[in-house]
Amino acid sequence: MLINGSGSSTCISIEASSAYFIIRNCTLLKASSAGLKISATRNGLIRNNIISNNYGNGIRIDGNSNNNTVVENDLCYNFRGVYFYGAAHHNLIDNNNISYNGHGVLNSWCNDNNITRNILINNGNGTHYEENGIYIVGQNNVVLNNTIINNREHGVHVYGSNNKILKNKIYNSRSNGIFLTLAHQNIVKGNKIYNSSENGIDFDEANFNIIFQNILKNNTDHGVYIIQGAYNLFYNNTFLKNQINARSYGSGFNDWNNSYIGNFWDDYQGKDENDDGVGEEPYYLYGKYGDNYDFLPIWWDAPVISITYPNVNETYENSPYFEISIDEGIADSKWYSIDDGIKNITFTGLAGVINQTEWSNAPEGPIEIIFYANDSRGYIGKSEVVVVKNLTAPEIIINSPSLNQIYGFIAPTFNITIHDLSPINRTWYTIDGGDTNYTFYGTLEQINQTAWTELNDGQVTIQFYANDSLGYLGFTNIKIEKDTTAPIIIITSPNNNDVFETKAPTFQISIDELNLESMWYSLDGGITNITFSELNGVINQSIWYNIHGGDILITFYAQDRPGNIGIESVLVKKRYPPQQQISGYNLFMIIGAILGISIIILKLKKQK
Repeated sequence: MLINGSGSSTCISIEASSAYFIIRNCTLLKASSAGLKISATRNGLIRNNIISNNYGNGIRIDGNSNNNTVVENDLCYNFRGVYFYGAAHHNLIDNNNISYNGHGVLNSWCNDNNITRNILINNGNGTHYEENGIYIVGQNNVVLNNTIINNREHGVHVYGSNNKILKNKIYNSRSNGIFLTLAHQNIVKGNKIYNSSENGIDFDEANFNIIFQNILKNNTDHGVYIIQGAYNLFYNNTFLKNQINARSYGSGFNDWNNSYIGNFWDDYQGKDENDDGVGEEPYYLYGKYGDNYDFLPIWWDAPVISITYPNVNETYENSPYFEISIDEGIADSKWYSIDDGIKNITFTGLAGVINQTEWSNAPEGPIEIIFYANDSRGYIGKSEVVVVKNLTAPEIIINSPSLNQIYGFIAPTFNITIHDLSPINRTWYTIDGGDTNYTFYGTLEQINQTAWTELNDGQVTIQFYANDSLGYLGFTNIKIEKDTTAPIIIITSPNNNDVFETKAPTFQISIDELNLESMWYSLDGGITNITFSELNGVINQSIWYNIHGGDILITFYAQDRPGNIGIESVLVKKRYPPQQQISGYNLFMIIGAILGISIIILKLKKQK
């Protein structure tokens, strides 16, 4: 089911329900507030829907809405993908594609929600300063096993306490991978936070948090940056290739190791002389206060791997070529995995091609290739790169125009959505069966006016194409109508030069037009227009009575849906009726009699 919510606040709204319900296989577009709104409702299942191009939220869950499940949906090109608000607790957001929105998921003052196994890519359109993959405001929420890539502000922003941020892949955030502000007693565990434009994890007035088993790699400013924060515990984290691994300006004390182990720092300058896996010298962090030491830094002299090829986020159809280097240590054996270690493929040398069978069995989408090398002591070094597998042509969704929509002289404007895992190289359309192709950029544009003008009236097929970086071609079309012919009006009555007096004439016309929209007539050249709905009728009596006598041009108009106007006129005459004579007498006879009597009276006077 497709619901175009243009002009409406929501496509679907469910309120005050506790009955179990399912919404599935729907396409919800262009609502001003939310494609789907759930308020004061529980026990709902939202599955396998396409919810996109809504000006507010893709899905809004608010007003004590609990125990709802949102799974396997495609939420793209909305202002927010999913919005929790107003005591919406104990809900599950699982295995959805939440990409290309202003915000990915916003959990505003809601608790105990689980956000798991979602893909959140390229959220943030530049219209709001807080554009995150996931924004948590509340308590006891769980963010688990999500893939969060290339979001405009933060990958995950946490404002609240006792939340758990676990095992997420947070790559290429344009600000911080994870931002903790006024966030206390949270657990951040097992995340991979790579390539943030600022910091891997940023603390601002965040206390008593536990950060462990995370990998913070290649972040531009810092792996961890503490502006304000105290009594946070960091242990068993891995810091790799960050500009500065960690810096603490907080006014309180933080612990960078527990009683047994600290963190792995790739720029550690010490040695593990007794082979117990702990560096002999403390690791010093940048900062102001005396808590800036990891006293039990993890260290071993394992091989250090650099990946030359493939590059991060490159797209492949077949298994990619790889090339690595061992920058430190001597590798005793080497292997890689593309399924998070379920199956390891050994190799020799420093270059090769990823196993095609394993690549063919992997699902489409982001794939993390992990290269490993161990030394003679069994210490293992590893390095990862994320690439994208794509076997599918771009999917083009035509949001407008609609099927069989009618246009006149002005060329239509189209709005489309394109889904693809690979970068789009080129998009174009044709309106003449492919004789002429028109390249366009973006997803909103007007059809070439010159080409539209040259088309004859009738059915027009607009064919859209999209070609991605792997050469896959996606296409779709929409059929519309062109109508630039004005309606043809035939006036049956009145006829030219018909004469009427003070009683308004009747009319009868016929109109040749399939897309007729409206009809009207005028007796004064269009200054005053009188609409009518039937093809026969009577000219407005009041206007007719007050119009001066003589020649009167009655002009009929008909407009079709594209706006073409047909005009036809008839010239009639209006005259006033003659004055009534005195009843029963001839006026000339009366005047003659009066004159005769006057002559007799004059003669009688003279005789006297």
